[in-house]
Amino acid sequence: MGTFLQEWSSMDTFNNLKNQKIMTPKEKANEIYFAFLKVLPDAVEIDKDTLKDCSLLVINEILTNMIFFHADNKSFNEINKRRYWEEVKQEIQKI
Repeated sequence: MGTFLQEWSSMDTFNNLKNQKIMTPKEKANEIYFAFLKVLPDAVEIDKDTLKDCSLLVINEILTNMIFFHADNKSFNEINKRRYWEEVKQEIQKI
């Protein structure tokens, strides 16, 4: 088994990413929100606000890392990515 970087850079991984459907911010928000329900055991009861808080934690972590890694390089692509994740955050708040 190779390193993470070797696996990530493999052609199979690239092709899988290339063929993925681009989600709208609303679709991505729902995917993240409902992902928590999938991983929690059925016996665990969790309320809507807690699911939203968990989902927002994920988005805030993504946004924080984007700021940390891209503070010096504000390319158009990076600005669009940040805008996308900000919109996902807004959609989660609407759930």
